[in-house]
Amino acid sequence: MLKLTNTPKGIKIIYDYISNVSSASIGVFVKTGAKDETAEEHGLSHLIEHMMFKGTKNRNYQEISQEVDYLGGSINAYTSKEETVYYISVLKDYVEQALEILCDMVGNSVFDQEELEKEKDVIVEEIRMYQDTPDDLVLELNSKDSIAGNLGKPIIGTEKSVKGFTRDNIVKYYTERYTKDNLVIVVSGNFKKEKIKRIIDKYFGNFNQEKTDRYEKIDFSFQNGEKVYEKDIKQVNICISYPGVSYLDENKIYYDVISNIMGGTMSSRLFQKIREEMGLAYSVHTFNQTYKEGGVVTTYIGTNEKSYKKAVKITKDEFLNLRRNGINISELEKAQNKFLSKIAFSLENIRNRMNIIGTHYLKYGEIFDEEKLRAEVKNVDLNLINDFIKDKYYEENVTILGDVKWKK
Repeated sequence: MLKLTNTPKGIKIIYDYISNVSSASIGVFVKTGAKDETAEEHGLSHLIEHMMFKGTKNRNYQEISQEVDYLGGSINAYTSKEETVYYISVLKDYVEQALEILCDMVGNSVFDQEELEKEKDVIVEEIRMYQDTPDDLVLELNSKDSIAGNLGKPIIGTEKSVKGFTRDNIVKYYTERYTKDNLVIVVSGNFKKEKIKRIIDKYFGNFNQEKTDRYEKIDFSFQNGEKVYEKDIKQVNICISYPGVSYLDENKIYYDVISNIMGGTMSSRLFQKIREEMGLAYSVHTFNQTYKEGGVVTTYIGTNEKSYKKAVKITKDEFLNLRRNGINISELEKAQNKFLSKIAFSLENIRNRMNIIGTHYLKYGEIFDEEKLRAEVKNVDLNLINDFIKDKYYEENVTILGDVKWKK
């Protein structure tokens, strides 16, 4: 059973106790990411995530990794467009030690100047790695092309922006965004509560009470278009995006269901048509990206110079057919079963549970309710979703990356 509580100093904690497992996962979820940065801070959220591993007042970077490994644990972090998350997983016997290490990292990092310079070089290499990974790069380019505003920016920043950051930039952003009202800590699995609040308050108790926002409102708008990025690679990588909705929109579930039907599984329409029937591509998948301000539905295709135009046409035609003719009951039930299975499979993994619970709270400000989500999936009505589809998927943004020149 999930329980939301506060420490004496006002830090929110969600307990997710499960007695019949032998491990636990702890996550620190901070509601800040790429969309919250000014133009001068582009990539700063991600850099700060890296710097949390580079030493605290109590531990240097070697001691952090050595202590986690000694416990047999696993520690990591990620930055998205809307949040930054730090997490650790250990056996149930070491929960307090693991929590202390994680809180020390996030609440007590020193942001050493020498380590900062080294880490900026590391991230520059990470940027170059993405630029040399076409399936990642085309997604980033399509996001930039299809979404106007901060949500279209790459999370990682640019070589120029990253190289320009100073320690003062980091400290300012950290103190203004890592605040008591802007984070939640989730503990999932088998653990004892006795010392958890005390450890958290030791490291987070002196955080500022309220966050400082950079914007009164984050802009979001979908942009139509077609653009080719020429690159000397053997494969042609394609993203075709359509407007979606915010995760706060009551119709989000429709987009989840439709994405599954169109390209979410091996039996989906686009996978069957493009890969199985036509043999045009190895990788075909459709996914729904949602943010507070809006969303996009994107199909990725990895194909070749001879086949890419046909693959683009098939994708557009299938979305046109979807709009005109809707879906059938068999497709709906299959997508519902897939969604319900995904929920069950995810919640049976302790680390996944922790992540689902934490990100849900950041988005909705409420405790995750599995039964509510299951009911929402089960209650999708065929007639209603087909009525909904009729005026969707008119606008599109196509991004093509490869050794080609696009001609309609």
